[in-house]
Parts: sequence; structure tokens; C-alpha cells
Amino acid sequence: MNQLVKKWFVVLIVALVILLTRVLWKNIVWESKEPLNSEKKQLQEVTRQFKGQLLKSPPAKNYTIRETLPVLVPIICGVSAKKRKIDESGKKYKVPNIVHLVRIGDRVPFDAVTYLTLRSMASIQQPEVIYIYYTTTIPTSKFAERAKKEIPCLQWVKVKDPEYVNGVHVSIFLYSFK
Repeated sequence: MNQLVKKWFVVLIVALVILLTRVLWKNIVWESKEPLNSEKKQLQEVTRQFKGQLLKSPPAKNYTIRETLPVLVPIICGVSAKKRKIDESGKKYKVPNIVHLVRIGDRVPFDAVTYLTLRSMASIQQPEVIYIYYTTTIPTSKFAERAKKEIPCLQWVKVKDPEYVNGVHVSIFLYSFK
């Protein structure tokens, strides 16, 4: 008798597992959710409104920069720049907060992109000084003048054209033509 009860108990458990599996399998996995009528109508309306109007936008051929740039935050650099960590003796900075840039020839114009690059660098890094080494003349474009006015730590340093680089004679013609 005990053996018969065990068999029926096992059969009952297996039947329950199969029944629950079929119910869950049917309800969870295979049941597809149809959108509500309101969702269908909304989707049809949107499709109807924009049908034929979805065209690929033309690619940008050029960028333009406004004649007057928006008011930008003042630049903090020079004496009021954020200070860097000092060494153990407290005498000097571990890494000086100084930016060095080199401008060879007049081939690259000092345009709005150059101005915004300088301005971003000065406002983010807040250096003590920004040296721009140049070989010909200081740029005189409107953006160069604006950079001189707005970036107080900007300093222009005139240098001679290099004649040799690592022992190799440099032809000035290669980089100084316009």
C-alpha cells in the first residue's frame, strides 16, 4: 500500500508540474499583446500625417559662425588662476600651469575656430600664462583682436624661423607660403 501511495504521489506531482508549465508557457511566452484600439488609431494617424514627408535632410556643406558671438563668461587666468600642487618644500609647483603654443608662418588663419579653441583652453585650464610663439607677424584679424582683449594671460613671443631641426636643414619655403 505504501508503494502505491508513493507512485500516485509522484504521478500527481508530475501532472501538476506539466499543468503549471503548460499554463505558464501559454500565458507568458506565447501570448501576444495586441495594441489597444486607441494605440492603433494613434499610430495610424501619425503614419498618415508623415507619410511621404520623411525625406533625408541635405548634408551640411559649410558651417557658419555668427558675426557676434554670444556673451561668454570672463576668463580667469594669470594671477587669479587656480594654483597647482606644490612640492614638499613648498617652494615651487610640481608642474607649472603654463601653456606654450607655436605658430609658424601665416598659413593658418586666426579665425573663429582658433579663437574659440584658445578661449576654451584658457577657461578650462585657467593657466598662469599662455605663450604663443610666432615667426612672422602677430595676427590682426577681428578674432585675434578679440582674443587679445578677452584673454588677459595671452602673451605673444617673436622667434626666429628655425634653420635646423635635429640636424636637418629646414626649408622655410615649405611652411611659410600662403
